[in-house]
Amino acid sequence: MPLPELRPGETRDSFLERCMIDPEMQEFAADGQRYAVCARQYTKGRIARDRAEDQAELGADLTPTEEMAEVARQALKWREAFKRGGTRIGVARARDLANRRTLSKNTVKRMRSYFARHEVDREAEGFREGEPGFPSPGRVAWDLWGGDVAREWVEGILDEEEAEMAPTPSQIAQLSATLAEAPSRRYRMLAYTGQEVDLNGERLVFDLAGVELGSESIPILRQHDPEAIVGHSLDVSIDGEQIIVELQVCPETASGQEVLALFGDGFPTKSGRGKIVPAGLVPPDELPDETYPLVLTTGRLLEHWHTGAMTRNSGVLDALEPEGIAAMNGRMIERLGLVPGQTVTVETRRGTVSAVLRVDREVA
Repeated sequence: MPLPELRPGETRDSFLERCMIDPEMQEFAADGQRYAVCARQYTKGRIARDRAEDQAELGADLTPTEEMAEVARQALKWREAFKRGGTRIGVARARDLANRRTLSKNTVKRMRSYFARHEVDREAEGFREGEPGFPSPGRVAWDLWGGDVAREWVEGILDEEEAEMAPTPSQIAQLSATLAEAPSRRYRMLAYTGQEVDLNGERLVFDLAGVELGSESIPILRQHDPEAIVGHSLDVSIDGEQIIVELQVCPETASGQEVLALFGDGFPTKSGRGKIVPAGLVPPDELPDETYPLVLTTGRLLEHWHTGAMTRNSGVLDALEPEGIAAMNGRMIERLGLVPGQTVTVETRRGTVSAVLRVDREVA
C-alpha cells in the first residue's frame, strides 16, 4: 500500500499527525503499530530530503561510483574469507558503497577523515598485491571504505567546496581597504611553529627555506571565514622555522572583539596582573620496567564519555566507535611486529583487556 510521503519543509510532528490519520494507515488497528510505521516512514523521508539538500549544497552527485562499489564488494568478500580487517562501521560503510546508496555530506567528510587517519596502514606489509600476507587487515579495512578510488572521489568533492568558500581576491582587497581605516590594536602572532599541522586531516610540515613573503596587507580571518574578520596584517616575517605575523586587531568586528577580550591590556584582577602559582612536579607512582616497558594512559573519544554507560545507548554514537581501541604510534607498532586493525591484548600489573589496535601519531 502507498504510505504518506514527507512533504518539503514538513516537521516531524506535522508528518506524524497527518500520517496517523491517513486512510491507508487504518489497516493497522493498534495506535502503536501506526505510530511505528509512520515514524519509520518519516525517517526514510528525512534521510532522502537531507541527501538531496547535501547534493544541492555541494553541487555534486553523492552516489558512489560503480568502481567504488566494486572495491567495497571485494573487501566484503576478503573479510568473509580471511576473517580480518575493518570494524562493524567499516562493514556498514562497505554495504552502503556496494549498494551505491547516496551518501550524506557528513559521511563524505568522515570518509576523508578515515583515509587521512589510516594512511599509515598503506605502509604495512601485505597492503599491496603480491606482498606476503595480502590482503593485510589494513588493506581490507581501507577497501571497505572504497579504497583509493573513494579517497580520490571524496577529495574531489570536498576540495571543490573548500575552494568555493575561500575569499576571492576582490573580497580580500575590499576587506583590507576597510580594515586599514579602522581603529585597531597591534599584536604579534606566531602563525606557524615549524611543527606538524593538521590540514584537512593530513599531517604536514612546511619547508620555509627560500620562501619569499609579500608586503601587501591581508585580512586576518578566523577559520578562513571572510565574514569573521579579526584584523589585518602589518608585517609577516620568517624566523628560522617559524612565521611571525604582526597584526592590527579591529575592535569593530565581532571576531576582533573576541581577540581583545582574550588578549586585552591585562588580567581581570584589581592590579591587572596575572597571578602565577608555582607547582612542584610529582613523579608517577609506577615507572616502566622490563616486564611492562610501555606507558599506558587513558585517552578520550569524541563519541563516548567515560565507560560509555550512557553514550553506547545511542545507536549513532555506538556505530561510529563500536569497539574499544588501543592507540599506538606507528613506529612502535612496526617495532612490535603488530598490524593496525588487529585485536591486541593490553596487559598491566592489574589485569588485561582486548582492544582493536589503531595508529595515532599523537602518541609518542
